[in-house]
Amino acid sequence: MFSDSLLESHWAPGSWDNRSHRGWTTLFSFALQAFGISLLLVLPLIYTQGLPQLRSFAPLDVPQPPPAPAVRSQARYANAAQSNLDHGVLIPPREIPHDIGMIAEEVAPPQVNLDDMGVPGGTGDPRSHGIINSIGNSIAVATPPPPAPHPLRVSRMMEGNLIHKVQPEYPLAAKA
Repeated sequence: MFSDSLLESHWAPGSWDNRSHRGWTTLFSFALQAFGISLLLVLPLIYTQGLPQLRSFAPLDVPQPPPAPAVRSQARYANAAQSNLDHGVLIPPREIPHDIGMIAEEVAPPQVNLDDMGVPGGTGDPRSHGIINSIGNSIAVATPPPPAPHPLRVSRMMEGNLIHKVQPEYPLAAKA
């Protein structure tokens, strides 16, 4: 009853009456798969996406640069700083100025007092500079030296389980 419903029973080696259908089915399946693969390979050749077409542009005219501004002669200032060296030889000044120019120096800003900084109402010392002293300001204690090595203890409990102790006899050349 179930043998007729299984697909394998129709293709069994003993059923010679349906053997001719298997060849045509295999050939049709192979042809259909070959057609599908060839269609997938040819499809990109039909719908190509190439580079954009070259467009011809009209030649662009480069504008001429604006004319250079007129050269103005600049007057030399009498109080301009001049070097008093000429090829390594010191030249004395032509005239000594009557007054000396005062240089106005800027006053440095007052230093900030870091002793009273911190969070109001917070815990800790506000003079400890927070993160800088958070590591600690105590001297590091040296680690104690490792204990001195002592001879290794060997257990003798297993010797009682021996039935016969084997004592090797070495040749005289090995003993010397």
